[in-house]
Amino acid sequence: MRLRQLRLARFRQFVDQTLRLDPNVTVIVGRNDTGKTGLLWQFFNQPFYEGVLHSADRPLIREVHQQPIEFGMTWAIEPADEPRMTASFGRMGQRLNLVFRDQEGPTKRWHYSVDGEDIDAYAGVGANGQPILRDELAPRRVFPTPQYLSVSAPVMGMFEARFLQTPGGIPARPLSANHEGSLIRLAGLGGDTRPVPGQCVAWEPTVFSRRDLTLEEVEARLAAVSARITERLKVWWTDPPGTTFTFKLAGGDEGKRRSHDTNSYTLVWSVTDRAGLPLQGAGLLWFITLLINLELIGEYPRPLILLLDEPATPLHPSAQRMVPRLLDSLSSRWQIVYSTHSPFLIDWNFPQRVRVLVRDPERRHTIINNRPYAGGHQILDPLRESIGVTVGDVATIGDRNVLVEGISDQIILANASKAFQALGEPHLDLETTSILPCGEDLVLKEMLARVRAVGARAVVLVDFDKAGERKAKAAKQFNVKVHFAREPGRLDGAGSIEDVVGLDEYVRAVNEAHQDLEGVEVVTEEEVRGARGLNSLGAYFAERFGESFSKVAPSVVLAERFLEAPGTISPALRDLIQKLAEDLAAP
Repeated sequence: MRLRQLRLARFRQFVDQTLRLDPNVTVIVGRNDTGKTGLLWQFFNQPFYEGVLHSADRPLIREVHQQPIEFGMTWAIEPADEPRMTASFGRMGQRLNLVFRDQEGPTKRWHYSVDGEDIDAYAGVGANGQPILRDELAPRRVFPTPQYLSVSAPVMGMFEARFLQTPGGIPARPLSANHEGSLIRLAGLGGDTRPVPGQCVAWEPTVFSRRDLTLEEVEARLAAVSARITERLKVWWTDPPGTTFTFKLAGGDEGKRRSHDTNSYTLVWSVTDRAGLPLQGAGLLWFITLLINLELIGEYPRPLILLLDEPATPLHPSAQRMVPRLLDSLSSRWQIVYSTHSPFLIDWNFPQRVRVLVRDPERRHTIINNRPYAGGHQILDPLRESIGVTVGDVATIGDRNVLVEGISDQIILANASKAFQALGEPHLDLETTSILPCGEDLVLKEMLARVRAVGARAVVLVDFDKAGERKAKAAKQFNVKVHFAREPGRLDGAGSIEDVVGLDEYVRAVNEAHQDLEGVEVVTEEEVRGARGLNSLGAYFAERFGESFSKVAPSVVLAERFLEAPGTISPALRDLIQKLAEDLAAP
């Protein structure tokens, strides 16, 4: 189950705002005091999941301050949700809608519907007259567990622990109250932890007893954790490469035996380089703590929605660029939402994932911009303004670059490449390749000059029209290879990335993306084929519907479809991506 839309009618500084979420990763950007932390931490963990309201959750806007909190959610139901849906609602569906209204007096606050059909969520009333929510419809039973992941302080390098018999069953939350507890739980050892006191101080008495474990088994479990974290470091931490994580009991054989007999262990962990020298940088310690928590979360059997507020702040820019790729690799299992102030924590190949929060200076309420892709004279101006940087500050030029005309080209190429990578087919390597929209001719020339200055590689993809021809001439001045986007077999007329996608797929995406907008009616393939003339598909729809049409909206629909069903990707787009990849790899 994936959250697709969150409507905040009244919550803190949000009044009648809608946050549309990417099914995989959503990145929330905004200046301080726009409500990012309150949304990620407070809202998901308390009003939504627990049904608990705090006075601070009341609307902070004067004209609605006395009105009740209200929010709504739309969840996309997946095939894996069928057992839970059947148990709770007695049926499957495609969309699950939830509305919460905090009205005074005995009232039904939770309202559910499946595919538009209302579901009675209550069973009778209590002695106080308050309606009783059916237990199987409590949010904690129906929806993924929101897991707020905070790494404000890294796991201690040395701490004391006692291992206790833990109750059976699944814990309510996947992580422990502290990182040290998460680390020993990762070893399959429940218990208490505390900082090393520096002197022999006995633990408080407890009714629990230690598991029936041998000292050898304890050490074997710690060694297994060491191997797991080391394996993750090999994949993601490359500066320096070859780091090793070691988690073990402190002391010699006699001290370990005494610790085992008294159930009072001192545990230490360290990270070393290939030469065996210790590494203690703050950024690496943060990343180790993140890996520990992610490994433990991975053992949690229930669905999760993973929330992170400004992660990776201790990391340098190069390491920060790695974190979005790491989170993206996890998104096939969990939906991920995180906030950031850093341009290096945005994967610029996937702009459709970014949302911008802006605080109105007059009314002091927050406005959610779900499509900060364009504005002013440059692409992504609203996003850059929110972060407070220019295009040069972001430094998005990579080792290999595909320069395209617009956001639509970028979204389609990146997501199709990601789908092909999952299938093991030729694709653009998005870890080393940047797909960059250039917009105007001057911006293209600036990007090509920067590519040349840093010794990087680039190819250019442009529309098959007059504007594309101008950009092609500019690219040839820099001795950069140019590809034209056009429909295969169509020798007359203009072409664009939409034509490469294919008429049938693109028309379907247009209808789905604009089905709720006024002035944009459903169209058919036959109608478009007969009326488009010499226009490209993108130009035809822009001319037909005017300002009501957005090329980005159907591109986002296509991106999601590519990842869900790679078989829908046209052979022409497959061939184009393969040619771009080959040109970038050629000597």
